[in-house]
Amino acid sequence: MAIARSTGFSTREPLALRAAASSKPDVASWPFLRFCALYGIVTYADFFNLLGYSTSGIGAAGKYAFFLILILAFAHSWLRTRNLRFGFDAPTILLCFTFFALVPFFAQLATEGDTNSYASAFIPTLILSTAITHDPSEYSSDLTKLRDRLLQWLCVLCLLYDVELFVRAYSGLSYFSLVANQTNHLKSIVFVAALALAHWSRRSAFYLTFILLLALVSEILRPSSTLLLAMAVCAPLSFFMRHRFLSAAKLWSYGLLAIAALAPIGLYLSQDLSQWVASLDEAAKSDALGGSSNAVVRLTIMKVAFQRIEDSSWLVGEFFSGGTTVQVANLLSFWTANYASGLAQIHSDYVCILLEGGLIGYGAFNLALLASARAFIQGADGAASRPRTEMLATGVVTLSSLAIYCSVNPVLQSFQVASIPWTILLCSYVALRTSVAKQMSTVP
Repeated sequence: MAIARSTGFSTREPLALRAAASSKPDVASWPFLRFCALYGIVTYADFFNLLGYSTSGIGAAGKYAFFLILILAFAHSWLRTRNLRFGFDAPTILLCFTFFALVPFFAQLATEGDTNSYASAFIPTLILSTAITHDPSEYSSDLTKLRDRLLQWLCVLCLLYDVELFVRAYSGLSYFSLVANQTNHLKSIVFVAALALAHWSRRSAFYLTFILLLALVSEILRPSSTLLLAMAVCAPLSFFMRHRFLSAAKLWSYGLLAIAALAPIGLYLSQDLSQWVASLDEAAKSDALGGSSNAVVRLTIMKVAFQRIEDSSWLVGEFFSGGTTVQVANLLSFWTANYASGLAQIHSDYVCILLEGGLIGYGAFNLALLASARAFIQGADGAASRPRTEMLATGVVTLSSLAIYCSVNPVLQSFQVASIPWTILLCSYVALRTSVAKQMSTVP
């Protein structure tokens, strides 16, 4: 009862509701969630990035098997659920992205026998879109086990990432010396969500210490200015949500999502802003962390990408039918030493979405993130259960960290890593819709 008085959360439910909830399976046992969790562990245990190569061999087989499972699982859930929950939110909007991305994919496959589309970024979003088909009445309204399992899962992923960094640093294998095999730093995104959920735990001191130590080790072995930025920016947001300063949380998250959306355009239009960002990254990564900054390379790639946007349509872009690499050999003479083709992957999902979807797709994607942040914060305001509020708060932080990582990295294209934040956000939507269903069930 002391917890209820100090936080405003109710620790007890009416006896009838508790009896009804206990007769239903826990949502943590949902087979689709278990599959997503298992795939996340496989991804983080894949130290040699076997699943990351999509052109041939085991990588291609793993990629298309994963996509096929997602499509079939979504279709199965769709057919067996009578009450689909469409709305102006990320699950519905991203489902539209999946459809429009698959159209050119299958068209190219049928006419050319090969594909060069952006579909790999928006098939994994089916993980989140599955929230449309989730029926909360089939499962217990108690989210305690889901919260606990999610935190444990995130801690395991953090540990696996550090183990990979140790293997890369001290194994002496020539494989890890190749630049093309050094892209797994995107996995560090898991630390931010883990810290946000650990902040709420009744054993917060233990979990926060454990995760922060792992984050420190990761920064020593593989300095990442993106991780530091995400942790610094999301820490106040987690504090606001934890202490129910929801108006401040709303302003903070909205402002962050707006900056992430406007930043690529600002960098393209302002040379001074680009130089300032490059010098800031140099100071953070080289001077403070002892690593090497590649901000100039990223900005050069972005500049070439915007030239492609100008050559296509600002309204609809390339309609998800173009590649996400650009030719930079004539601008970066050293590039062909590591990439003989001279092609470079666009280091920003925001730029890729603007290139492939135009202003219409770009606006829709950002509205999806904004609508989800709004729904999670409003849901936390009306939630009477602590686990439910914890899940919603973690969703807000995950959205913000995803926006930061997508601004300077091709996270969505790395479908294995992208499955992690989509799974976390699915759990947050499950908590949100469980809350709504529970409130409706208590209305006389």
